[in-house]
Amino acid sequence: AYKQMRLKGEQAPTEYEYKVMDKNGREHDVIVYAQSIPNTKKILAIWVDITEEKKMFEQIKEQQKKLEEYARNLEKMVEEKVKELREKEMLATLGMMTIMVAHDLRNPLQAISNYNFLINETIKYIQLPNGAREKLAKYLQATERDVNYMDKIVKDLQYLGKQEAKLEPVNIKTLVEEALKQVQIPENIKTIVDADDVQAQLDKNLITRTLYNLILN
Repeated sequence: AYKQMRLKGEQAPTEYEYKVMDKNGREHDVIVYAQSIPNTKKILAIWVDITEEKKMFEQIKEQQKKLEEYARNLEKMVEEKVKELREKEMLATLGMMTIMVAHDLRNPLQAISNYNFLINETIKYIQLPNGAREKLAKYLQATERDVNYMDKIVKDLQYLGKQEAKLEPVNIKTLVEEALKQVQIPENIKTIVDADDVQAQLDKNLITRTLYNLILN
């Protein structure tokens, strides 16, 4: 029907995505680009097999779902661990708990980060349908944000084991501005730093970390 529309000079969709079966009975996802050849009754059609790309999209979406669920449960897990330590009056073992959590999380987080990198490199050399590259990039960015978020939680635990603050003169306004730089501000949010150039004796790292968490929340 679309072919007849084209031959009559009418507008018809130029892209079609559907499934086909090869002679060996294997199912393939394909996308076809069709265009009328001017001054003829012929149609130029280009077929692209996107089976592997579709599989890759599904794998990324599945990994992202697992990662988001892991991120939601991570803070709860940390709170339960801290509560357990307090109940047993074993806060001295906080460092050990940090090592345990870091060990359990760093390996899978690094693996996911590496997987993102490999996919980013791969899509540079493969042909993708219109819009697919942008969609894939969006999934990868979301996954990377979740990985970075969980990595920051692990770093927060490490700060808990710090014995004492190292005080030094710090400019409050500069401190707030530096904390803001660490946060990816959405485009629809405008930030205004309304602070005086006041010097104070602070632990720069700890206060920056606190400000970052407040801004992020």
